[in-house]
Amino acid sequence: MGRRQLTGAGFGIFAAIMAGTRLTGDRLIDRFGPVFLARCCGLSGLLGLTVIWAAPHVWTALLGFALMGFAASLIFPISVTAAARLPGRSPAMNIAALSLICFSGYVIGPPVVGFIAGMVGLRGALACLIPFAIGVLLLAPRVQPKLSVQAT
Repeated sequence: MGRRQLTGAGFGIFAAIMAGTRLTGDRLIDRFGPVFLARCCGLSGLLGLTVIWAAPHVWTALLGFALMGFAASLIFPISVTAAARLPGRSPAMNIAALSLICFSGYVIGPPVVGFIAGMVGLRGALACLIPFAIGVLLLAPRVQPKLSVQAT
């Protein structure tokens, strides 16, 4: 198979890996913890975007899309749980604020990436997302649940 036949395969692989990981996400989070998995998601996103950007062949790029699928799979559920625990406002308000930010990204992101891709190509446009993956790595410790001490 050549490039033309594999045009939609990147998104298909991304979506399949994302769905499969999301379905097993609760068990993974219980076993490994939210901080470790948030770091894994950030690292997977960074590696996936770098592989896509530097891929010498379409098959290599597909590996990058698989890594991106894992990266995108658990970060939202982990973030929602962390937002629900934030002090100062109700969990519902925190989750609503997070959802607004994420939904805005889902609405604005694809046209912006498409606009940039029109100027520099898809590889260059996806490389512009690398700082967001680095941000996930840097913010991963913030999803750690606070230990509470209960009075007896």
